[in-house]
Amino acid sequence: MRKAFAILRLALAGLGVVGLVADFLYTLGFRAFQIDNFFAYFTTQSNMAGVVVLGLSGLVALAREREPRWLSTLRAIVLTYLVVSGIVFGLIAVEANNRGVRVDVPWSSALLHFVIPSLAVLDWLLGPGRRPVRWRAALAVLGFPIVWGVVTLVRGALIGWYPYFFLDPGQVDGPVAFVLYDVIVLGLISGIAAFVVALSRVRPFGAPRTTEWRGPLSRLREQLSRRRRRTAPAPSARP
Repeated sequence: MRKAFAILRLALAGLGVVGLVADFLYTLGFRAFQIDNFFAYFTTQSNMAGVVVLGLSGLVALAREREPRWLSTLRAIVLTYLVVSGIVFGLIAVEANNRGVRVDVPWSSALLHFVIPSLAVLDWLLGPGRRPVRWRAALAVLGFPIVWGVVTLVRGALIGWYPYFFLDPGQVDGPVAFVLYDVIVLGLISGIAAFVVALSRVRPFGAPRTTEWRGPLSRLREQLSRRRRRTAPAPSARP
């Protein structure tokens, strides 16, 4: 099973390369297309990271039973970005439809936004070899989106182009709506990250039943049981 999931991760990394190249070639057909704008999309950057991390985790899974904890943490962070990209793209498509704007979804975009994230979630939940991720990763995951957002806002103000409408002050209904959109996106990222971290604490198939996979309730019950044993009166000696 370990080698099967290793091959799946390598295949997902390959699909990511195919999707990125195909999506790049698709956007070349637009007159207003600029190469640097393609790489400014959060989806593009998260899938590029996904190619590297999925490929690396696939190679590690071929070589050893369990991956190092830092790799599990990195996988959780990148998986969060992949899932968020798909959700945000779907919300943008709905908002564009409400505004009467047509949104075409080529197969490459569907691959990057929906297929790869869905399979990556299944791999994360079912695949062997991962380790439980610490909860602080759910906060660390915000680092890159915040930096990316600041750079995007500065760059957009200089060139007059933004990859997403909710980052463009000219396309939202005032500063309150602008801040609200950004807060919602950051909240979505945090929520997805917490969900991914929680999934990492579910024991994978084939993993031994060790204390590493005990949930917080199990640990609490164990601590209470130990405390009761310590405070229980000693049995009286026989006469």
